[in-house]
Amino acid sequence: MMILPPDGGCLCGAIRYRVSTPPLQAGYCHCRLCQRSTGAPVLSWASEISINLTTLDEPAAIVPDHHIWTSSRIGWFEVADDLPRFAERGPVSPNQPKETGLGE
Repeated sequence: MMILPPDGGCLCGAIRYRVSTPPLQAGYCHCRLCQRSTGAPVLSWASEISINLTTLDEPAAIVPDHHIWTSSRIGWFEVADDLPRFAERGPVSPNQPKETGLGE
């Protein structure tokens, strides 16, 4: 369970934020956009608030529960959990139109 409000910010500290609402979804994204923007094989994120979870002061405050865009997973990166996997966009949250989603 997430304890609100978690705080976060950028590396240099110039930008700070506070999460004031719990996310409807949190997951791992394997799309090329996330790979290229982070320089990592996967990005942990939360929807509705659209944040990179590792920018939280306490990144364990929001726990991802699925993987999306696994069709773009880098072959040498193995996932060692039993979370649900989606080849493209994942489950749609109640407030998210079906045509939107992360990466391609």
